Amino acid sequence: MSISFKQIDINTGSQDTHGMLVLSAGRLVAVLCRLDDVAHGDKRGTWHVETVFGMRQMPPETFPNLDSAAEWVRLSEDDPLPAFDGQPIASAMAAPKL
Repeated sequence: MSISFKQIDINTGSQDTHGMLVLSAGRLVAVLCRLDDVAHGDKRGTWHVETVFGMRQMPPETFPNLDSAAEWVRLSEDDPLPAFDGQPIASAMAAPKL
């Protein structure tokens, strides 16, 4: 699969505004934010994973660069979430039957 990135500004309320949409074959699979604020210390300049879509494997908290993020996506695509079968998912918060 081809992995691509699309730059986007993120309104974080801090200096961390440089975002990147991660696309696999044109489909959104993750949103990253570069940690630019000095408060991040030695993690400054790395890419924080804000969210992922359709991936079974949890990503590391940060990636040192976009190449590392792309490699994680490639490896994660080998173990995708199962396709939705149309059946409802039982809710853990369902009201008890009286």
